[in-house]
Amino acid sequence: MSHSEFFFEQYFDLRNFKHPQLFKKNCFAWEVLDRLRDYLDGFSNYGIYSEVPSWSILENEEQIYIGKNVTIEPFTLIKGPCIIEDGATIAHGSLVRPYSIISQDALLGHCSEVKESILLEGAKLPHFNYVGDSIIGARVNLGAGLICANVRLDMKEIILKNEEEKCSSGRHKLGAIIGDDSSLSCNLVINPGSFIQKNSFVLSNAKIKTHSPRSKK
Repeated sequence: MSHSEFFFEQYFDLRNFKHPQLFKKNCFAWEVLDRLRDYLDGFSNYGIYSEVPSWSILENEEQIYIGKNVTIEPFTLIKGPCIIEDGATIAHGSLVRPYSIISQDALLGHCSEVKESILLEGAKLPHFNYVGDSIIGARVNLGAGLICANVRLDMKEIILKNEEEKCSSGRHKLGAIIGDDSSLSCNLVINPGSFIQKNSFVLSNAKIKTHSPRSKK
């Protein structure tokens, strides 16, 4: 079986994504995350093109890209290597950890944290969110307090499941794959290895089946 339900094409339209080299046809979504470190370590166009307040900290600045018209609010911490594209917002008290890409017009909101993840264009993590080892689709909105957990309690490998079979991810850290134009309610914890399809609405009382690409509204 190809396990094609785990291919990134099922979840994301990448026409506006500025780093298509990360995505190869018919590859599993988590394989994109596997390539993040090498890609950002080899990225050659780092530079700061927006104003950064003196209250904020850039760590490993020589490996940070901040595009044009990016809003950096006070008391943020940005750690390279990372890329923050044009028009993005990094709000007060937020943390960008290494090996993250924040696409154009995306929002990392107040006291939110992103780690080794990709936020596609217009994705919003507005308040008190944690996203680790995840891909958040274009125009996705995460409710306040939503957490994308990325590690099993027993620290074992994250195994993906569909209705009939299991698929090895080869990873001990894997958060959520959330398809374009989805909206998720407040105070949710998304289990490690969860796949959520495009245009989904996930309510605050939803029970999201762990490791399932068929989890829906």
